[in-house]
Amino acid sequence: MKKHLLLMLVVASITFSFLSCSSDNDDAPSNDAPLTSLKGTEWVNNDEKDITKMLNFTTEKNVYYIERETQKGETIKKATYTFEPPIVHFTFTDEKTKKTEKHTGRVNGKTLIIEELVYTRK
Repeated sequence: MKKHLLLMLVVASITFSFLSCSSDNDDAPSNDAPLTSLKGTEWVNNDEKDITKMLNFTTEKNVYYIERETQKGETIKKATYTFEPPIVHFTFTDEKTKKTEKHTGRVNGKTLIIEELVYTRK
């Protein structure tokens, strides 16, 4: 009887050790999973030579547009957005003219398409 009890305890210990080895970061979105939120994601477009365009979604409503040019440096614009999967609605306000610009994009897996620009999720 002691042998069976000891064997059962060993099997139970091994089983529990395998169960506890699952991923600890289950809340992080997979690059393949459909997005329900853009918060914490970063998207990059490198289509133009010497220019990198990025969208950094910092909260559920704020996004930063960052444009890095080899010759001119970096430009950062803050905007707001709403995300109704898979559609993203952006609202930018030009600081100089105070005019509001609205753009619409579509998330398709690892890509975000805004007009003719295609951004890829990092």
